[in-house]
Amino acid sequence: MNHKLTLLLILGLVFGLMSSCKKEDKSSRKELLTATSCWKISKYEEKDESGKYVDVTEENYETCELDDCNRFAADGNFTVTDDGEKCSGSSTQSGTWTLSADEKQLTINTVFFPIILNIESMDSNTLVVTYTLFETEARVTYKN
Repeated sequence: MNHKLTLLLILGLVFGLMSSCKKEDKSSRKELLTATSCWKISKYEEKDESGKYVDVTEENYETCELDDCNRFAADGNFTVTDDGEKCSGSSTQSGTWTLSADEKQLTINTVFFPIILNIESMDSNTLVVTYTLFETEARVTYKN
């Protein structure tokens, strides 16, 4: 009888732990990217000489830029609008975007040149990308 009680307690514990685990969001990255109405930069980091990312948001972005809204439409177009506090001389920027077949790279096509972003992590609230531009290795965190 003691073995049955122990087995029931173990099974109850296992099922309890399984049901309390957070379910992984099974949405595709394209769905997550386009479902969010507005992605805003919350952190900008650059790699230092030791290879460690350092937060340099304040040195690289004005407050009026951090409230800009990045929108990705399902048709492959994107816009960046100056929401909230307006920057002087600001305007809406637009272009196109594509996602690689494995959904690990996001390519932003601007009027200047394409920017390839490596998606480090993504869920319905946060998008973290890395890229290298002119020898600067950067990581950007977006929130919605």
